[in-house]
Amino acid sequence: MKRIILFILLGLMISSSSYAFADLINGGFETGDFTGWNLNFQEPSDLAFINNDSDRVHTGDFSVSFSYNSSSPEAVIWQSFSTINGKTYTVSFNFGTVAWTDRTAGLRIEILGSGENILISQDLIRQGTGTGRVDDWSNEEFTFTADSSSSTIRFTDITPVSHASDAILDDVSINIASCDCTDSDGDGVINQLDTCPDTPEGSAVFADGCPTDAMYSEEQMNTMVSGILTWGDLDGDKKITLIEAIKALRITVGVNEPATKK
Repeated sequence: MKRIILFILLGLMISSSSYAFADLINGGFETGDFTGWNLNFQEPSDLAFINNDSDRVHTGDFSVSFSYNSSSPEAVIWQSFSTINGKTYTVSFNFGTVAWTDRTAGLRIEILGSGENILISQDLIRQGTGTGRVDDWSNEEFTFTADSSSSTIRFTDITPVSHASDAILDDVSINIASCDCTDSDGDGVINQLDTCPDTPEGSAVFADGCPTDAMYSEEQMNTMVSGILTWGDLDGDKKITLIEAIKALRITVGVNEPATKK
């Protein structure tokens, strides 16, 4: 019984942090500047310019124009964000061009992992439409698997000719990729994490989907979880903090005296 309660408490603590989304800052550039981004140039600069021209904005009020006003295609912007090692993420953004019909504009998108290991590298090149506005917005999506607790997204202007050729960027976001959450044996652990795929439905299992030593019904498990939330939630906020969990674990294993540092 103590072992089961210990497992449930640890599961509650772990699950609250395991599925956090990437903490990308100002992906839509709606601050009206490059807040959150690192630059290889000093603001303000036409190398990469935050503009509010509605003909060059996909969503909101702002976007980025690279090699703006016929400046050299030299700009690089990048930002690091938190990831979970081994998890798959989707990076998404909107890309367009403002260029003459005989010109192209382009961006390179890269995701860098541990030690600047390249997880994604993709060049986007597009012909201009000659209208002076973005007529060719496209939503670009790429997936990568994180290899550390931090990754970096980097955009590089690769426009071949600077005059009258602008690459436009908007709506950058990074999220954990959706997964197949099928649970074929009904034990509460999805197939892709289940190392014991034929566990009887309603069985008490560990996080890997394998049965515990003592078998409890689903009703018994629900009762235990309810009990933990009742007497483990010391401040009544319907959440169990790390401190509350430690206190509950100590009570569960029969340690009643306060913890002392030796």
